[in-house]
Amino acid sequence: MVEPKVLVISARRTSRLLGSGAIYEFEDSIARFESADFAEILTTETSTRLVFTQRINTAIRVASHGRFGNAGPMPWPADATVDRDYDLCVLCCDSIFNIRLINLIRHARQRSKKVVVYVPEVWPAVFEDRRIRTQPYGLVDHFFIGSESSVDLLAEASRRPVTPLPPAVDTKRFEPVLPWAERPINVAWTGRRLAPMHADLRRLVDEHRWFYYYDGFTSGSTDDPAAQREWLAYLMGRSRFSISHYARVDQPEIHRGNRVVTSRFFESAAAGAVQVGAAPDTPWYHAMGEWPGSMIDIAVDEPRLDLILLELARDEARMDAISRRNVAFSLRRNDWGHRWATIVDAVGFRRSAKLRKHLDDLEARAQRWDVASPAVSAGASQALAAVSRAGLAVPATGEAHLT
Repeated sequence: MVEPKVLVISARRTSRLLGSGAIYEFEDSIARFESADFAEILTTETSTRLVFTQRINTAIRVASHGRFGNAGPMPWPADATVDRDYDLCVLCCDSIFNIRLINLIRHARQRSKKVVVYVPEVWPAVFEDRRIRTQPYGLVDHFFIGSESSVDLLAEASRRPVTPLPPAVDTKRFEPVLPWAERPINVAWTGRRLAPMHADLRRLVDEHRWFYYYDGFTSGSTDDPAAQREWLAYLMGRSRFSISHYARVDQPEIHRGNRVVTSRFFESAAAGAVQVGAAPDTPWYHAMGEWPGSMIDIAVDEPRLDLILLELARDEARMDAISRRNVAFSLRRNDWGHRWATIVDAVGFRRSAKLRKHLDDLEARAQRWDVASPAVSAGASQALAAVSRAGLAVPATGEAHLT
């Protein structure tokens, strides 16, 4: 096997959503592991010329029953032109419907031995959209997606190999500088919130003077994705607790019971925050048996989150141990270097010397965070006891436990 010459196609100039910051962090990480070139997309996803050419492609595929139009027509003019050969071309995008963006980089497909696409979220509901059958899958050799429940669905629709690839994080960026007990923020909750739990946390502010950080907006964008990631690392590294639910927890019409792991799970853990929330339920998550205590699992309708957090906060030694273990495991398993290694291995290329050195360095860092595992059930029992003492019923589905 040879180390690949890599081309990264990036949409960071046209998509500045806060949620896309993790994608661009992955792209930047690839550039550290490989001698990679960047080709930047300048055309927005809703531009007339892109939408028009996509409709032409769809019409051709429908009329020919999928025999033609698989690669999609080339929008004119292209945003950039590839003038050298590559072993591997990578496109990271936030929607399966955006694989056509490869066409904005002229000759990217023709001059790349293999093209791979990474999409963090591909929900089963997407496959009810008739457009899923008319995508230019011929542009792609291998898909990597974060939603394990959609692997078989995408493989059937695309006739391409599909590999599950959970989100990750730049663990060196998120590696904390403060021990758990010295962190000034008691609890942080970024992203999607559940109103009853949010009210519980506001009660901690009013009655116990806790410092509770939460977003004052439901969506947003940034002019500097890297700076936004630095801010998130700073926030999580100074927070004792992080509320981390499975993806799209407040949108049952989208997740439909699929408890998919979300990027916040990895960001919180890498920064050493103790995570409390509704845990994911995927083969990948359950395979992490060597990572006990990664998350304190409670139901989304838990009646008194504030009482649970108060009880957990009393056991500083155990919370510190959970924090340190989360950092160590993140360095060993959940860095973008680990995800890139999965991609390189899957498509048959050799891991670069820089990637191998990076992974060795992560292991050395992890060893500095290693701690002996504390008992994994004591704190959960104490937390539930606090709820019982308050005279509140705990639903059977809400039994708290450490996984």
